[in-house]
Amino acid sequence: EGIGIRSETEKVWNEEFNKHSNDSRFKVPRNLEDGYFGNLYFLVMDRFEGPFLCDLKGKSNLIEPTIDRIIDLPEHIQTLPMNILINDAIQNPDHQEWFRLKTKSWLEALPNDIAQKYRLEQLWKIVADGAESLSKKPRHGDFTPWHIIVLPNGRLGLIDGEHAHSHGVENYDICYFIQRVYTVLGMPDLAAKIFQKFLERGYDKEKLRTVLASRAIGGFLDQSFNYGPNYDKENEFKNWILGI
Repeated sequence: EGIGIRSETEKVWNEEFNKHSNDSRFKVPRNLEDGYFGNLYFLVMDRFEGPFLCDLKGKSNLIEPTIDRIIDLPEHIQTLPMNILINDAIQNPDHQEWFRLKTKSWLEALPNDIAQKYRLEQLWKIVADGAESLSKKPRHGDFTPWHIIVLPNGRLGLIDGEHAHSHGVENYDICYFIQRVYTVLGMPDLAAKIFQKFLERGYDKEKLRTVLASRAIGGFLDQSFNYGPNYDKENEFKNWILGI
């Protein structure tokens, strides 16, 4: 109970991606059956077989040899005319204002001493000042190495679309991936390499920096939920963002 809305979002994400995407390099699960068991929603979908790009312990690291295809996937997602508006977290139809409010809610949920100690107002200023330059794009919302599977035919399978919606800000999936590689996997050099590849493709550095700053605040909040939180990686990521 309470998770059903996420599963319903994932159902719509799967439907919308499969409806609009004609790129054979990428695959998301097909929905097989859904409905209610009592008052609880259920969803049955394809199971993908193959290794993840990387697990949470940094094993089976297939990110580096697959970087170009990984980059192509969020670029492709942003071109799709998807309609995903059932996510219960969406409370503001203006994508820029929603982005600001969501980031501010992460900042306000942190212990005050943490926000002050790590001077997170520096990150918030980047978000507040830069949000108005960001266009509206669809997003997967949880675009991480442990949600991407290398399928037997070389295609990339993307699972867990429960946080998807169609009025996100541009570059969200890209920046989410970079932040997770840097802080969760502890691979700053690889994260910087991915960032550089986007710059080489003509992406606007300040737009990327704006979304990365938001994701850095989110990373501090994620870390605060851990038992005995250690903010070293999050602070290192923050300083990297301030320096780019």
